[in-house]
Amino acid sequence: MAARGLGFRKLEDMNNALMAKLAWQCASQTDRPWVTCLTEKYCKKDSFWGTSVRATDSTFWKGILHTRDVIRKGCMTLVGRGDSVDIWKQPWIPWLEYMEFIELLNQVRPRFPNFKTVEDLTNENGSWNIELLKEMFGESLGQRIGEIKRLPPDQKDTLVWKDAADGTFTVKRGYFAMLQVIMGCVPTRDKLGFVGDQSCPLCDDSLETAFHLFWECPCARALWFSGPFPMCFGEGNGDSPKGRLSWILSSMPPDLVTQIITFIGCLFEGIWNARNEFLIKGKSVDIEGVRCFILKRYTKSLLTANEDCDWVHISTPAELQRRGIGSNVEAFCVTDASWKDGVAGLAVG
Repeated sequence: MAARGLGFRKLEDMNNALMAKLAWQCASQTDRPWVTCLTEKYCKKDSFWGTSVRATDSTFWKGILHTRDVIRKGCMTLVGRGDSVDIWKQPWIPWLEYMEFIELLNQVRPRFPNFKTVEDLTNENGSWNIELLKEMFGESLGQRIGEIKRLPPDQKDTLVWKDAADGTFTVKRGYFAMLQVIMGCVPTRDKLGFVGDQSCPLCDDSLETAFHLFWECPCARALWFSGPFPMCFGEGNGDSPKGRLSWILSSMPPDLVTQIITFIGCLFEGIWNARNEFLIKGKSVDIEGVRCFILKRYTKSLLTANEDCDWVHISTPAELQRRGIGSNVEAFCVTDASWKDGVAGLAVG
């Protein structure tokens, strides 16, 4: 009998889905006896978001905790009273992915060890304590967090599910990723005044700005160069996120805009994930691994967009077409080289 006929994977997926549903009910503090029983037994010293798996825990509870990552990455808390929101572990800043949220709050926590819930950041009338937020997160970020809309102060905090995306990058998500960079919504270190070391964690050679991280960093340059639209940037190609993106899109023919936007979204995600994996988990940056992740996401998004077709046609960038390569040419290579501190590098694509 073929292994695929046994349905083991489907049973595993079904079990994970059911456990994630139970985890959601615990996270949202659903008014059910079993939720109350479990949280009172296992979450006495910490919230559901922060409690750790212990060897003495039941198999059932361990299964629920193991699915928390699904909840963490897909949910957002609408703050009302704020008294039930774990300030350090429960996502409540809407524009941050969970890993970004944890990185930010981990840097703040040592200076405010006695804070436990978002209620500690709230005035008596239910509004944000703006001065305290600025003290915690810096002038700019604190002000922006203080502009987050809250539920009426007499309402309880509410857990909601964010955009139910399937993990692939659509053109819409690509646009959203670019807008985050253009509008300065990406919390790079240059925006965090309370962070001592503001250097780029990938190259440790320059101030970490969005422009540096996604374009100028040697890691980013390698990923741009090795992608399906090989690019080398220099003077005249834009000196800001908005200028650089405008230059890229204006240099592409209309039939490639969808593909390049999708690729840029995947590239931004790959770089940002690698950066956070290094900062939060100490995981070394594997450029080839990041490159494979980006290309896999990009290819999957194209297949999804063309799921009714048996194959996907990826257009040849017009820049290569304009160069008029003759039919007698057997291969065409794009090269780039660098030299710094006595070390040379060469890339061929």
